[in-house]
Amino acid sequence: MMTPFHPAFRRLLVAAAFLFLPAAGALAQVTLSHVHGLAYSADGKRLYVPIHHGLATYEGGRWAKAPGPEHDYMGFAATRDRFYSSGHPAEGSRLVDPFGLLRSDDGGKSWTRLGLEGESDFHQLAASFGSNAVYVYNHAPNSRMPEPGIYFTLNDGVAW
Repeated sequence: MMTPFHPAFRRLLVAAAFLFLPAAGALAQVTLSHVHGLAYSADGKRLYVPIHHGLATYEGGRWAKAPGPEHDYMGFAATRDRFYSSGHPAEGSRLVDPFGLLRSDDGGKSWTRLGLEGESDFHQLAASFGSNAVYVYNHAPNSRMPEPGIYFTLNDGVAW
């Protein structure tokens, strides 16, 4: 029986299953600990996995660490053009903890702070693939969100 899922979602489910299957050498370079999401690249060829120490990738049957800082990425989401995330800086980083909202336009190599540094760590974060709308669940009031709840921004956190 054929599953009703979109083919890209089926590939994502299969890739997610591999996260839990030990295979000889498959995880030699990457330890998948404290996984906070899964997202495909816009071309559908690379799976990005935000983990406790940076981003891991799966492409062409191989796991690797993605270039970029080894931050603890939380609430990770990908759009056609960029990544959005929240979380905590890597040990030794001079960045404020927690991040608030971050954006990467280069596959996670570098990140732009979009606000709420030191105030919010969005563990639940989603984004629209085509419009870059970002949705977050805020668990406590902050300077931009007066109460807990679901918020969204259409302009990278300028307005919520």
